[in-house]
Amino acid sequence: IAIRKGDTAMLEKVTQGLDAMKQSGEFDKLLVKYNLQAPSAEEIAKYMPK
Repeated sequence: IAIRKGDTAMLEKVTQGLDAMKQSGEFDKLLVKYNLQAPSAEEIAKYMPK
């Protein structure tokens, strides 16, 4: 998911959507279905510095 730098409104919407998917279990179902794993906080920080 790519969001234009500085577009805080879009970032908030995407974050809310992902949070909702995680809470409902849908996110985990997709990870299993496509044999993926969620990135760790360390991986996110490494590849997406602020």
